[in-house]
Amino acid sequence: MKIEWMMLADAAQVTNNKLYVIGGGWERLSVGSDFPVRQRAALALAFSIPWAETNQRHTFTVRIMDEDGKEIHGAINGNFETGRPAGITPGSDQRVQAAIDLTLNLEKEGVYVVEATLAEQETSRATFTVRKAK
Repeated sequence: MKIEWMMLADAAQVTNNKLYVIGGGWERLSVGSDFPVRQRAALALAFSIPWAETNQRHTFTVRIMDEDGKEIHGAINGNFETGRPAGITPGSDQRVQAAIDLTLNLEKEGVYVVEATLAEQETSRATFTVRKAK
């Protein structure tokens, strides 16, 4: 099992295991008002599940922290299960995608970390920088 990728976006949703993204892939955010700021965003994730681990429940956790390690959003816990579609080649991995709507409580300028953990085994991290617009 692994986290294939994760991406910050302005908005995202998954329908029929297809990902729809608006304003995806950003790593810098300019805010136009004084801090603290509440910012809407989305996180898109893709998990690769090996054949032998399909038809089982899997859990994931997402945490978002400032550069001091303080969580700016409560932990997001999720779970999923994926099966083996009819006609699939035996041994094939399955991709599961997720989209999470977020409201980020940004207290200050700086670097923030998004950390996703799959089944308490695999962890992936992404960072984004927040600056006040000049």
